[in-house]
Amino acid sequence: KGNYDIHSIVAEDAKLNVWIDKNGKDNYHFLKPSDDTLQADTGHVAFVLESIELKNIKVHYRDRRTKSELHIDLNEATCSGDFTDEKFTLHTQVGFYVHQLKSGKTTYFSENSGSLELDAAVDQVAGSYTFEKCRLRLSDLALGINGAVVEKGNNYQLDLAVKGDEIDLPAALSLLPATYHDRLKNFEYSGKFLAEATIKGMIGDSVQPVIMADFAAGKGMEMAKKDGSITIR
Repeated sequence: KGNYDIHSIVAEDAKLNVWIDKNGKDNYHFLKPSDDTLQADTGHVAFVLESIELKNIKVHYRDRRTKSELHIDLNEATCSGDFTDEKFTLHTQVGFYVHQLKSGKTTYFSENSGSLELDAAVDQVAGSYTFEKCRLRLSDLALGINGAVVEKGNNYQLDLAVKGDEIDLPAALSLLPATYHDRLKNFEYSGKFLAEATIKGMIGDSVQPVIMADFAAGKGMEMAKKDGSITIR
């Protein structure tokens, strides 16, 4: 028998089911061999992961703590970092297609392409993820995000700042949950706008964070009720 250290994982054309149960147990942390196991075996396999490359991966993610669910295709994804260290910097680039993102009974995104560039400081002991750089594009909506997410038992503590410049108004409104579409069907809208938002507080089964947002009209922005009674520029 020999010793083997696995430094990278490459996967292509696969389906991946990822879950977290209501007690916070998950199925995606790599198991490390115990000292007893290492002493009993003359050889072992150790995960010393430094990079993960995925291509054409269909992912189903479910978190029973937050009652959230995600169906997403990872067209191409690369992740690098010293994953087995307690603290490391995660570098991620992803091109994806979201089939559905649900929280509770509400669907937020459906059938949208996008991309993510992320550098995050990860502390696996504290369960914290600090965004050093995060650029998210979903359809024609592009956002910059910074701040931190921290695991708190069965919930997550959010402290995030989100900023978007020259956001296309029709594209942004098209991403709203279906319940909002009926409210907007009597409006016509065009142009661009600017947005800044903060998301602070706990998110989980029975708690939601506080979202504060500021908006400003951008180039050519106009929103008008079809009967002419309301016009916003």
